[in-house]
This record gives sequence, structure tokens and C-alpha cells, in this order.
Amino acid sequence: MPDEPAPYDASDDLSPSDFVDVLDGMRWDCIRCGLCCHDHFSKGWLEPFVIPSTGPPIGDHCRFYSETERICAIHDHRPLVCRDHPFILTKRDGVHRLQIHSRCPGIGCGGKIDVRNVVGSLLDHIRELYDMDFMVDWSELSMGRMGIYRVK
Repeated sequence: MPDEPAPYDASDDLSPSDFVDVLDGMRWDCIRCGLCCHDHFSKGWLEPFVIPSTGPPIGDHCRFYSETERICAIHDHRPLVCRDHPFILTKRDGVHRLQIHSRCPGIGCGGKIDVRNVVGSLLDHIRELYDMDFMVDWSELSMGRMGIYRVK
């Protein structure tokens, strides 16, 4: 089990330095800690995506997170931003990378991250939201990068 992450500060802004590249062989699993449903993410991530349709957080956490049961009440129907967390796609210097939030305590738990599956899921969500389509060049995946090209 990884070390306990530093607590989130709701006043912090999300920044690219909060994320690290997913490396070959990296393991991750959701351990249902609820960290992503609290403070920082309730404000920084959920506000623009979830609050317009569901209402504001309750106290320091998303209104759908149960502190006692450690689960989301709408887990099967949760918003895309929640489904994707803790993963994001980034592009630096023309290279796309899959990244994971560095404070997620699920890093190091569970099985190896299936990069193709996670990237496919993220792109499916972009397709759904923005009616776009993509082609992915996986040829440099072993080096932690891929080419993602919009085709529609």
C-alpha cells in the first residue's frame, strides 16, 4: 500500500504538476478512499461539470459521496469527469501522454494500468461530449507516449 497522500487543500488550484506520467507496469486501483470526492475535487473538478445539474457539495464533499459507506450514491450513473478520475490526457511538445493524479492513494494498488483501455475510455467521453472522433497511434506506447489525431 502506498504512503498516505498529503491532504488536499481546497484553496489549491489544480496544476499540471499535480499529475505524473503513467509508466509501463504502473499499477492502480480505486480503493474507495473518497479523496477525489472531497475538498479540492468537489470544487476544482466537479464545479464546472457536475454542480449545474446536481447542486453544490455538502460540506467538504460531493453530495453523492457517502462518508459512512465510502461509495458514490450514483456510481453507475456518475458524470464523465468522475468516471475518468484520476486519469487525464495531456499534450506537451506535440506528444500525448496518459497521466494520473499524483496524490491518488490507489497508485501502486491492484493490477497494471491498461493504458489502451483508459485512453479509449477518455476518448469515448470526449467523443460523447464534443462529437469528435480520433485515431490513435500506439507505436511509441512503450516509451509512454502516443499520437492522438482528430479525424472528425
